[in-house]
Amino acid sequence: MSNGNKENELGAEEPEFTADHKEKILNGFEMDYSLYYLAITAQKNSSRAKKVMSQLWPKEECNQLLVKFDEHRPHMRVVTEAELAPLENRTVSEDISRIFRYAALNLAALHAQFQHKTVAQTALKEAIVMAQEAGDNVCLQLAHAWTYYLISKNKYIVYDTKHPGGTAYSGTTILVKKSIGHHELAKFETEYLRGIKIIFLIHLIERSIGKSGAFGITHTTSLGLMASAHHAALEANSPTDVFETLMKSDALNSKHSMSDLISMTYAEKSALWAYYGKAKMSTICAQLLLLHNSQNNKQNLFNGESTCQEVTNIINALVENGEYKLVDVVLNHAKERFNNLISNKIWISSERLFEFMKIMRHERWSEAENIANQMSSLLPFESKLRFAEITIATGDYVAGLKLLSNTEENTILTASNRIQLMIVLSKILNLSAVSDQKFTSVNTFVLLNSALKIARTYHLSYYEAVIKMNLATLQLVIGMPNQALVLINEAMEQILAHGSCFDRGWAFTLNAQCLVATASLNSKKRKLILQDAIEYLLKAKNYFQKIEAFSRIKSTTYFLSLIYNELGMKTKRNQFAFEYRQNNGENVIKSKIVTLF
Repeated sequence: MSNGNKENELGAEEPEFTADHKEKILNGFEMDYSLYYLAITAQKNSSRAKKVMSQLWPKEECNQLLVKFDEHRPHMRVVTEAELAPLENRTVSEDISRIFRYAALNLAALHAQFQHKTVAQTALKEAIVMAQEAGDNVCLQLAHAWTYYLISKNKYIVYDTKHPGGTAYSGTTILVKKSIGHHELAKFETEYLRGIKIIFLIHLIERSIGKSGAFGITHTTSLGLMASAHHAALEANSPTDVFETLMKSDALNSKHSMSDLISMTYAEKSALWAYYGKAKMSTICAQLLLLHNSQNNKQNLFNGESTCQEVTNIINALVENGEYKLVDVVLNHAKERFNNLISNKIWISSERLFEFMKIMRHERWSEAENIANQMSSLLPFESKLRFAEITIATGDYVAGLKLLSNTEENTILTASNRIQLMIVLSKILNLSAVSDQKFTSVNTFVLLNSALKIARTYHLSYYEAVIKMNLATLQLVIGMPNQALVLINEAMEQILAHGSCFDRGWAFTLNAQCLVATASLNSKKRKLILQDAIEYLLKAKNYFQKIEAFSRIKSTTYFLSLIYNELGMKTKRNQFAFEYRQNNGENVIKSKIVTLF
């Protein structure tokens, strides 16, 4: 296009963007030609794109949008020339129609990455309508992929209405996640009688996989298989079936050398192993992904979100094992390697969690509150849980209950999130009951047993072990140490195989306390049992020292001094009593129960 020509490649006059036009686009976001042109020129002419965008947004926002678009553009799969009819065989109107619908699809992808869900949904609907009119099945399958992305962030999406997410009318299509509440599902079933069409998400995924395979869109087919595996895991399907689906995606990725999807598959496997409670396997998958994307393998190097996620998984594993110096090294590597707008949220979230955990173990509550507040924009649910942990540590149980009330109703939670919420609530209920009424709350047992049922249903083995440890703690409190010991033995293998240093130390401490509680005062074997308890407590103390959990070190030292005193080993008793006093232990144990959690 010459400088003197005011028409673009489509034969239309270039739009002039006035202040009124800008406000209309930003607020109303009508799918007009100017926005399509923005997406088209962003791929063909970056200088023109910058000129157009500079009229729409301030300089800072414009630069961020351009960076975001450049990062996301490689993942916006536009069909290849081989999948389209030759240019000479297509009419001008068909060519223009294709450009418009793929521009709308790219706009939907761009705004989806910005979390502009309503705008992305509008653009996606426009792309779907135009693709249906043109009979473009390839565009429809790509739209299906982004539809899954949008619905995975919501409970459901309402289509074909003027206000997405609003009231549904006859002829409306509603895409529904299977994991929504029963009352919501009943509402949709009632609306179905009024002519409203309901499509479950899994049906959309299955249809997309079948159609993409039929049209030879291997990239979308592989993405669909990964989405199917992810959805199956969240819907409590068998882990065997989940990983079998991922193996099919692996085969496609390797056959067509799709390095980005190979990395994503490793990341998905790592996430699933962590979800099922196999931390060691999760770390192995993360290391395999990083090996695949090592500097020595530049041909397959991929620095996308999946690679950044696995670097943070390594960071989290090092944090759990108390390797804080190595954490700083890997975190600095992540900051240098992933400094773009998409990936930096991932390592920033990991950094905040690390800072919070370390500060909490150092018992600096005010600083912990600041970190939890900083997490609220990135990880809102995690931020709530961290604030609740602070209320437990400070004894403000009423504030903790108020904070977590109605969380499950107002937030989309996975099974693991619901279990985390139940565990924290059970601790608050039990500690508040013990401090006020001197007995364990029955609601605590109800909550933990409900959480245990969820863990078993969704095959979450590690959470099952953690719940058993909490139940064992309650049984020890109410004077049932033998039953508590049975639960500890059931959970111990999982905790030692895949647990963090903190959980291992907690397991050894609880096991020692149960052993002491079960030993008869007049039994000749009590001395041997106490010696076994000392071994467990020393192991627990080493774990707590490694992660700098000061309060746990103090409480463990306190128990050791009591046992050594009973055994008549005065030298050892004095040694640990002195260590306890050195650590300012006089005011540490505010409640006998607090030390058990």
